[in-house]
Formats: sequence, structure tokens, C-alpha cells
Amino acid sequence: MDSPVTCPQCGAPLTSGRLGTVCARCIGRVSILAGPEAEEAPDGPTLGTVGDFELIAEAGRGAMGVVYRARQCSLNRLVALKMVLNGQFAGDAERRRFEAEAAVVATLDHPHIVPVYGFGEHEGRQFCAMRWLDGGPVSGPMPPAEAVRLLVCVARAVDHAHQRGV
Repeated sequence: MDSPVTCPQCGAPLTSGRLGTVCARCIGRVSILAGPEAEEAPDGPTLGTVGDFELIAEAGRGAMGVVYRARQCSLNRLVALKMVLNGQFAGDAERRRFEAEAAVVATLDHPHIVPVYGFGEHEGRQFCAMRWLDGGPVSGPMPPAEAVRLLVCVARAVDHAHQRGV
């Protein structure tokens, strides 16, 4: 019986079953966090840099992307820096989808849609810089009145996007 193929970085089983590849989690770590560019920020250590941005902490991740709390050095402001989870290993379809998403969102101007500040690529890794919003995830139980207020905000934002063909 063949032993399962595992990630050479962390030992996790690989769903692709291809030797020599790394898992999605390690791809993100290798393409974003590793490297000699990691340095101390004035208020603490960073996870590294991506162009003009110092990565401060991971804020969240989904199936396709990872979002970092970052500092845009040239303007000294906090931003949310979204990157394709697979980094420089992303396929053409992923890269086109990521760029198209940023371009579409950048056309929208609404108080309940996070504005896009910029889009770029650094060492083969695409990124999208957006306004950083303080607060936590919107999950778990909440008072009904708060849920209704939030739902109204979301509905208005979706309506705004739909009115513009999104």
C-alpha cells in the first residue's frame, strides 16, 4: 500500500497527491511570510513586506485569499491587504479573477462598500489594498435590532452594486 503524499514543509496530506508540491497553507506562508525582508516595525515586528506595505498581522482568510492588516509606508496608514492565497503559484484564472474583482469594486463608491486604494503585483504576488476597518468578524448571535440594521446596510450596498451592473 502506498503511503499518502504529504507536504514537505509541514507534513500535511496533499489533496493533489503530487510529489514536490506544498499544501495551500504553506504556499501562502512561503510566498508571503518568508524571506529576508521581514524586519522590525516601529511598533513591533512585522510579517514581512509586500512592495510599499508592511504586513502586521493576518486578519482573515477564505478559500481563495488571505487578508492582512498592513501599513502602507509611503502614506503611513493602515490598510487591509488582500492577496491570492496561492501567491506566486496562482494560476492564470485565479489571477484574472482577483484582478477583475478589484477593478469592479474600485468602480463602486458607497459608504457600506470598502473602497479599493490600489492594486498591484510584487515579486509575482498580486495584492489589493483596501481601507482598514476596525472591528471584528460579523458572526455569532447578535440582538435582532442590530441584525436588522446590519441587513439594511448590506441590502443598500448590494443595491448600489446592482444599479451599476455588478
